[in-house]
Amino acid sequence: MATSRASSRSHRDITNVMQRLQDEQEIVQKRTFTKWINSHLAKRKPPMVVDDLFEDMKDGIKLLALLEVLSGQKLPCEQGHRVKRIHAVANIGTALKFLEGRKSMYRGSPIKLVNINATDIADGRPSIVLGLMWTIILYFQIEELTSNLPQLQSLSSSASSVDSMVSTETASLSSKRKVAAKIQGNAKKTLLKWVQHTAGKQMGIEVKDFGKSWRTGLAFHSVIHAIQPELVDLEKVKTRSNRENLEDAFTIAETQLGIPRLLDPEDVDVDKPDEKSIMTYVAQFLTQYPDIHGAGCDGQEDDRDDRLILKETKVWIEQFERDFTRAQMTESSLQDKYQAFKHFRVQY
Repeated sequence: MATSRASSRSHRDITNVMQRLQDEQEIVQKRTFTKWINSHLAKRKPPMVVDDLFEDMKDGIKLLALLEVLSGQKLPCEQGHRVKRIHAVANIGTALKFLEGRKSMYRGSPIKLVNINATDIADGRPSIVLGLMWTIILYFQIEELTSNLPQLQSLSSSASSVDSMVSTETASLSSKRKVAAKIQGNAKKTLLKWVQHTAGKQMGIEVKDFGKSWRTGLAFHSVIHAIQPELVDLEKVKTRSNRENLEDAFTIAETQLGIPRLLDPEDVDVDKPDEKSIMTYVAQFLTQYPDIHGAGCDGQEDDRDDRLILKETKVWIEQFERDFTRAQMTESSLQDKYQAFKHFRVQY
């Protein structure tokens, strides 16, 4: 009997610890994702601000605004002083449909929204809202930025087999989860490889993951050093505490490189730092690092720019054609058709 009670108490203790860790990671993710969203909504005219992520996504207005900023496309939105639930769900539905209609930047596989629906977002369910935000960050930042590193794209070549795993209409939920994990895995692997290749080797730091490897702050300084070596004092970095290094790295990145500060030292200097939050922050440094093997000659830079513009134009045209064809085939009222016409006219 005593053994049984002890076992039960031990199980409860483990469960409580796991729940505490989950709650802490949820708090960090909420804070990080909110800062990331606001860094993009600040570019909007007029700008918008998200104060409470779970509350501010309920009516779908700021969600659609975020997608407009990220995609450069105009999306239909129901708004007013008092948005009713039916309109809120419609807005969120528009956002989800827009996401599902897009394809990965360099794989061509559709975006998969696993177990995410409009009513859960309208209800402000934390895990679902965070899941949706992570999907948006993964595709619109991490995937897009890593796809511009041609030397690393071979890491994700195995992802081409993803399309054969499922069909759009008949995939089971478990298959969709496998696809989502595969997509995230490749993006994570590519980003980690970039850090290891450009930063870790230069400072003799071993970066194994997006968790504990970043706790000391040395990995953040190594990334900054890879971009602008003169910004990092290697001797000081090796003698300071974790918190001091983290604070210094985030401050330098923000003031000298223009990298939005998404993290605080106390978010990272913990036993189990949140992987998604660190990936979201680190991916921003790719915007400041033009080439994985260093800058080439001007002609090579121009060629890369031209190829990137052609690539982005091709992706946009293909997406526009898919959206236009889908709209033509959809049964809808005259009013809806008119709204669709206005939408496509703006896009064109």
